[in-house]
Amino acid sequence: MPHLQQYPTAIGTPFMTQSNLHKLFLFTLGFLACHSAISQSANRHFIDSILSTRDTAFKSTHQIVYVINGIPYDTMELESALSNFDITNLVDAVYWNGKKHGQYPFYGDAAIIVFAHEQKLKSKRRALKSAKSLFNDNSNLPVLLINNSIIDTTISRITFQRIQLKEILYIDRIQFGEEERIRIWKTK
Repeated sequence: MPHLQQYPTAIGTPFMTQSNLHKLFLFTLGFLACHSAISQSANRHFIDSILSTRDTAFKSTHQIVYVINGIPYDTMELESALSNFDITNLVDAVYWNGKKHGQYPFYGDAAIIVFAHEQKLKSKRRALKSAKSLFNDNSNLPVLLINNSIIDTTISRITFQRIQLKEILYIDRIQFGEEERIRIWKTK
C-alpha cells in the first residue's frame, strides 16, 4: 500500500495519516446515511411508487395532474413543490382515474397528495373530540400513530391523554381494515 504523505498541522504533529483518513471517511459516510434517513424530501419517484402500489391502473408515463394539499401542479413544477415536504409528513396519496370515476373536477387523471399541514383550529377540535370518544371506549382501543410512529397499545391511552391541542399540527381518524387509527403529527 503506498504511503500517504503526512501533512503537518499548525502544532507540528501529523494529522492526515491513513488511520485518520479512514476514520474521517467512516464518519462522513455515517453522517450522510443518518442525515438522509432522518430527513428526506419527497420527490416524484417516491410518490409514483406509492401510487403504483395502491392502484394498478396508475401509469406515471402519461399526462397527470398532481394536486398537493389542494393546489394543482404540472410535471414541470412538481419536483420543486415536493421538495418542500418531508416524506414522514405524508398523510395520503390517491390516484384519481378520470375514466373510472368521471372527469369532474379534472379533465383527466390526477394524483391527490396530502401532507400534514396546519389544520384550522375548528377541524383539530372536531377530530380530537372524535378521537377522545374512541379512547374512552374500553372495548376496542384505536391504534395511535404520532409522527408516523405506532405507539404501543399499553401506553397509547396515556400518551393520547397527554397531548394538548396546541401541540397538534395535523390529526385525523381513519379506518384501516378492521381497526380504527388515530394519526397525529405534532408541531416541531
